[in-house]
Amino acid sequence: MKRILIFYPLFGLLVLLAVSCSKVNPEDQIKDQLLKMSDMIVENSMDSIELIYPQVKMVESLNPIDITDEIVIKQNENKDGRYSVTLPSGISMLIDLDENGKISILKSKGLFAYPSDKMEIAKKTGMYDSNLTDEEMANRMSDQKFFEFIDKKMKKISKNIIKVGKADSGWYIANYPLINQTDQDISGDDYQIIIGEEYYTIDGESKLPDRYEHGKDIPAHGKVWIRCEGSNHGGEFLKGVKFNLSPEELAQRFVSFTGDEYEEYLNSSAKK
Repeated sequence: MKRILIFYPLFGLLVLLAVSCSKVNPEDQIKDQLLKMSDMIVENSMDSIELIYPQVKMVESLNPIDITDEIVIKQNENKDGRYSVTLPSGISMLIDLDENGKISILKSKGLFAYPSDKMEIAKKTGMYDSNLTDEEMANRMSDQKFFEFIDKKMKKISKNIIKVGKADSGWYIANYPLINQTDQDISGDDYQIIIGEEYYTIDGESKLPDRYEHGKDIPAHGKVWIRCEGSNHGGEFLKGVKFNLSPEELAQRFVSFTGDEYEEYLNSSAKK
């Protein structure tokens, strides 16, 4: 009996140590599963990620996550199995850890990814709000009517990037000013000059096919002159310009946003 009394406390201590050592740290469980998720993001395995974060079905891709020692994991004060996770990149998540050690992501910020051109427009027009969750931001970004509203606005502005001024006419010569109405320099490579030709003969008016010429460099808010020649029977005239850039490229280079466009859209009939 004495032997039992002597060794029982030691045996109990060993059991307690074994149990405590086998207990997995919740932070390590979260890190391990986020590491797996990081690989899924690289492979764009959205179906697999959707099993732990159903809301990802709202987007086509996610921003990469870097799981390093600088990751911050904090348990909620009420210790309900939920943890706030903040990555060095600024991405944050609210994660639920169940009794089996499996995670599910309840919400996030900065994880959802979008095409760079759409995100650029969202930031410039006031549509983007860093205080919104990814789900809330995804709902905004899915509003195609807003991007159509911006597209129409950009095309309207794009038409006025270069203005054809009134010709300074002389004897069989007309000089047309091309005026840059933006605060950015315009390269001659960005556009073509369209020259029309009309002549009058005994049989009536005769038009020749339009002629396209390489543009001229125009400084910001500056102008250049285009010379057209004629005769008693007609001659050349400046019809306009044609840009070699897409509407998106034109908008990116020459259209300035105020940051109030999203608010303007919400208050407009285009939203309805």
